[in-house]
Amino acid sequence: DEEGSASNGCDRRRTVRRAPPNADQVVCTFGGPVSKLVILIICASVFALGHDSRYVSHSHHVRRLSSVVVDLELFQTHWLRCIVAVCSGTRRLLMCDSFSLSYDPCNHEPSQVLHHCSTSQSDRPSAMGRVLLAASVLLGVATWSATGVAHTCVQSVPPGRAGTLALLKCGVCSTAELLVGLPADNASLLCGASRSPTEIEVVEIAVQAVVGTAAMQGQFFLNHPGAVEENATECLRHLIEFMPRRDLMLLFSRPYEFIDFLIENVREAERVWPVARGYGATWQIFLETVLPYAVLDEKRDLGWHGRRRLNHALMGYPGPGKITNTTLPPPLSAATNATAAMHTLVQMLPFLMIDGPQGFAVEPNVVVNGNTVNWRGETAPAMLSPEQVVEYGGASCTGTAVILVAAARAVGIPARIAGCSQSVVVGDDHHWCEFFDDTTPSPFSDFWHTKEGVSIGNEGGPWDSLSIPMQGCMRGVKPRSVVNTLWAASWSSSTYLPLQWSDSITAEDWSFVGGINRCGAYCTAFGCGVNQSSHWDAQECQPTPA
Repeated sequence: DEEGSASNGCDRRRTVRRAPPNADQVVCTFGGPVSKLVILIICASVFALGHDSRYVSHSHHVRRLSSVVVDLELFQTHWLRCIVAVCSGTRRLLMCDSFSLSYDPCNHEPSQVLHHCSTSQSDRPSAMGRVLLAASVLLGVATWSATGVAHTCVQSVPPGRAGTLALLKCGVCSTAELLVGLPADNASLLCGASRSPTEIEVVEIAVQAVVGTAAMQGQFFLNHPGAVEENATECLRHLIEFMPRRDLMLLFSRPYEFIDFLIENVREAERVWPVARGYGATWQIFLETVLPYAVLDEKRDLGWHGRRRLNHALMGYPGPGKITNTTLPPPLSAATNATAAMHTLVQMLPFLMIDGPQGFAVEPNVVVNGNTVNWRGETAPAMLSPEQVVEYGGASCTGTAVILVAAARAVGIPARIAGCSQSVVVGDDHHWCEFFDDTTPSPFSDFWHTKEGVSIGNEGGPWDSLSIPMQGCMRGVKPRSVVNTLWAASWSSSTYLPLQWSDSITAEDWSFVGGINRCGAYCTAFGCGVNQSSHWDAQECQPTPA
């Protein structure tokens, strides 16, 4: 708090108000040259990456950001607050030939720092300035991100949904790359001390920050009325509103990379919305089972372009043919419903080799193909994400189900993962794919259908029927149990889906996977219990947390 800040080396001389840029009133004291060097490296990193050092005009933007951040008291640690306050001056200081670490810019207002350089301005950095600018690329951004978000936000986050919203609010306010994407009034609403924003306001302003930062980097949606991405902002809002904390940390620590990942996933999902609608999906089903970039708690494949790879490989398939004596089906474009499309996808997926050519053999012009998807037992949770499954050349039931769900979503088929976290065999679990098709009879009243993951060496069980491992899940069900039950993953559900490898309080808070209990649906259709003779309904199955 402010009353105790003086003992930490930073004090507020008088009330800060939105004023001309040179009126920043934060005064800090740092004990030694190491602290000063860290300040200068971090400041350099913030502005060396986006501004031409030969021009003074950049300092207006710097000072504006500086005054906003200081005015809103975003940084609760004294030295971070000081860094932001004087970065505009430090930037000019790096241009000074007379630069010296013995000069402490934090003991002066930015206008005085600028004056210190006025007699020795140069069109290029001094030798020390160039060294610091280079060092900032390696150290500065990491120091800023790790300390700014981790120290300021993570350690004070309470459990539950309220804690996730608190992390979202604090993270946006503590991440310069996101903060500059916001209009000043919304930054004040989210980060100021005048009042606490509502949950809706926190999410809306966070979405604005992502959209604004993306626009600054040349990323725009075609979202005007009637355009192909008309609903892109709503899609982004749905992802951010229910995003697990682990993904929020990616957004704050690697903002540009994660924003690219989000934008691409929204864009690719919007492309197949007409397909999903043709398969009978409502907008809510699309948001829950086509749009999400994650299936469970698998690694997020940033930079791998998984949805695009899968879409291009599957939608670009020209028609029937043979691969290793396996007859392939008609193209997806010929599918009349989601079930027909899934039959095509299941036959194609193991042979896709979507990681592309890996090189050339000894003989000229002979391409060494990428990996196929093979059966590799007992590999979860190490091999879960589509990139991991492809690079490793296969996976077990959960990994092959994850890539099947991801492939289905990539071509517009509503899909989600389902299964049990505890089979009748103690220590064993099993997962499969559910897909939506309201034109084909289903074992369930809600038109969801089942298919296990497929691979070379394991074609999975029958369609809409139980395989032996699925029977193990039915036999292991216990009414009211949280673990011995049947689940389907849901992006927006507030109910935690416990997984065998991440069933803990920490996982529930930070790697949250939402779930819908499916015990009633499966037990009604197939029977549960040791002899599969019990047909418990949803009310009888309803888990009761311990």
